[in-house]
Amino acid sequence: MIRQTMAVEEIEADIVQYIENWYANPPPHPEGYRPKGIPTFRNLQTRYGKQGIGQVAMYLSSHPSVVLWQGLSQSLAQAFSNLLTSGAVHWHWAFLVFYEEGGPLPLPEAAWPVTNEYGKPHWLPVVFKPGERCDDDIGCPNYTGTGEEDEERFETA
Repeated sequence: MIRQTMAVEEIEADIVQYIENWYANPPPHPEGYRPKGIPTFRNLQTRYGKQGIGQVAMYLSSHPSVVLWQGLSQSLAQAFSNLLTSGAVHWHWAFLVFYEEGGPLPLPEAAWPVTNEYGKPHWLPVVFKPGERCDDDIGCPNYTGTGEEDEERFETA
């Protein structure tokens, strides 16, 4: 059970543990279905309850209109930012996961790979994987093989 109030460093440690454990021991699932609880912004935000909810959005710095997630608390956004910057976790584009587990953001979906700027915010669905950016299309979910998606920087607003 997650405590009601956690420091950013505690959230970071918990996120890393959750992601590593999920990939090491994915929950059982029926044939043809993804296991539940895959590490996404939505699932991890839900894990922290009220402490995960706020007004912060994370977006690609190279494409400020491309939103990775919004409605995060400052502490949760800071934890994600620290983990992504340090290489403790990385992300890959993913689409269907969000429709299976709680739905997308109420924004149009950004095309992948992102090649142009949008006039209004668009959502880029991602899942998290442990460790630094990888080039392994076998071990990473929804990896496109270009290596470019993980080179993108992200910001909070």
